[in-house]
Amino acid sequence: MEVKNKWFSTQVDRDFETGRYGDGIRLYSDLNNYIIIKGVSFTENCLIVKDYADNTIKLTDEPDHQMFETFHWKWKAWDNKYGKYDEDRTDYEPYCHKNRQTLAMELGLLNKTQELYLDSNFKNQPKQSDILTNNE
Repeated sequence: MEVKNKWFSTQVDRDFETGRYGDGIRLYSDLNNYIIIKGVSFTENCLIVKDYADNTIKLTDEPDHQMFETFHWKWKAWDNKYGKYDEDRTDYEPYCHKNRQTLAMELGLLNKTQELYLDSNFKNQPKQSDILTNNE
């Protein structure tokens, strides 16, 4: 069983780097590589997940939000350059799980009892299409 100490996880509707639709919950242990994970168990603050090849991964530490912020800056740079022209630009923003418990909720291992993600750049902001409709 592999143990990951430095990691973060995201839910992505659309990948800003490839333009493809998200393929599940992503677990990053560095900024350039991720694996798609599924939940196995969550007990005593230890989250066990598996990757597509059925390799078991143990997450005992909380997500590295600082590493996610670096990743998020990559998205912000992309959004400022390209995303601002896309009506569905909010689909591309990566969302980071707050902690192991919220990731376990997303994976269906616990009932949802709290907000799952860190604050979004676009939270409570109207879409461009809503602004155009309201101003016509």
